[in-house]
Amino acid sequence: MCAKPTRQRLRPLSSRKMGRTIQFESHRNELATILELEHDGDVHQYYDQPPPIKLSYPSAKGKQLGVLHTPDFFVLRTDGALWLECKTEEDLLRLQERPAHRYRRDPSGLWRCPPGEEYATEFGCSYLLKSSAEIDWTFQRNVLFLEDYLRAERLEVCSETVTCVQSLAAAQPGISLATLLALAQQYDLAVDLLYILIVTDKLYVDLSAAALAEPERVHIYHSLAQAEEFTQTQAHVHKAQVRSPTWAAGDERAPVYELLTGASPPDLAEAVRRYSALFPAPQADELDATPPVPA
Repeated sequence: MCAKPTRQRLRPLSSRKMGRTIQFESHRNELATILELEHDGDVHQYYDQPPPIKLSYPSAKGKQLGVLHTPDFFVLRTDGALWLECKTEEDLLRLQERPAHRYRRDPSGLWRCPPGEEYATEFGCSYLLKSSAEIDWTFQRNVLFLEDYLRAERLEVCSETVTCVQSLAAAQPGISLATLLALAQQYDLAVDLLYILIVTDKLYVDLSAAALAEPERVHIYHSLAQAEEFTQTQAHVHKAQVRSPTWAAGDERAPVYELLTGASPPDLAEAVRRYSALFPAPQADELDATPPVPA
């Protein structure tokens, strides 16, 4: 027995990645997924409303069912291809109460569609069931904040300004967006240029970390590589922190320690970078395996 699925009214969205209109049903769920697909570097192509696939699973009474199912998207990623179905958490909780075997939550808490996964495996693909509870709403908020820049056909900033802002970000990794906005206003620069540099990947911001509408909480980096290096440096600094020692009167190390413990994470990261440049760690072939014997 095959049941034909019912579909809600579709809405269009222009996709820059696909160069065509993508259709979706739900602003709350599918539109959020489209925005993630648009800005996921591992997603090369995605298609809405792909041809139906047949899901086979037993009913509550043990009768084998065959259901025609149209997933929301078919996605081509760097690591493979998959069918993607979006549902609200409320719908999944309601559907889970039915005795059929179409949806279930695995021990890790993720929702699964076993018959969809079984069908996809036959073609060397995957099937992903995405709950609205998994949506990164901070990322969504930021994408909507940048929507006008993302949709613009041309975004240009003079090369001198790009170099200046990038140099500032490189010298002060993790500088706040609020600081950059204040500097832009101080030098009569349009604040739009900062958002243009973010959208065009001239500056790096983790769009999942904080809302751009709260610029004092947003950290800017020259590049993703710098952000990752800075994060690793912070982790090393945190591990190296010890309880404050008790210094003897006149000990020359006391003011140095106070300076280090009072420094900000960006200042500590820059100090580590400068120290490494001045005193690089010796290479393996530079180490003398046989230390000199005292005369």
